[in-house]
Amino acid sequence: MKRLMILAALFAASVAQAQVYKCQEGGKTVFSDMPCASGRAINVRPATGPSLSPADRAAPVAPEKSVVSKEKALLDQYERERKLRAIDYDIEQIERTLENDQKRLDADLKAYQRKKMYANNNLAGATWESSISQEMQAMAQRYEMKAASDRAKLEKLRAERESLMK
Repeated sequence: MKRLMILAALFAASVAQAQVYKCQEGGKTVFSDMPCASGRAINVRPATGPSLSPADRAAPVAPEKSVVSKEKALLDQYERERKLRAIDYDIEQIERTLENDQKRLDADLKAYQRKKMYANNNLAGATWESSISQEMQAMAQRYEMKAASDRAKLEKLRAERESLMK
């Protein structure tokens, strides 16, 4: 057993001290383990210093737990702030939509009111005026349904924002 270890050590030493030749071939520098006509031998030594085992090289260095927890807390804070900005933006958009829808409803109702002014004071005019009134009611109901949906979304977003603020 000792003899095998000594032979292995000698072989490793001879491999580590192998000659390397620096040659010029066609204007390019080439390194070889065989001597060449226009080359010279250079000494190559094995690397010195502490060596890491393969397991140590593969294993990542774990940062301190306090650093990890600080980074996680910072990332959580950034994510919370991002969500708050997104919610604020959505709230602003829904509020703007509600205002614009109300303005459109008011303008449409005024247009129907002007149409009603042209109704004659007879049976045909009364029928036409009744039809315009029904259209106005249907339009107001459509706008109100959309507004109710938007207000529900708005309340949900505000509740979510409030929970993130805690």
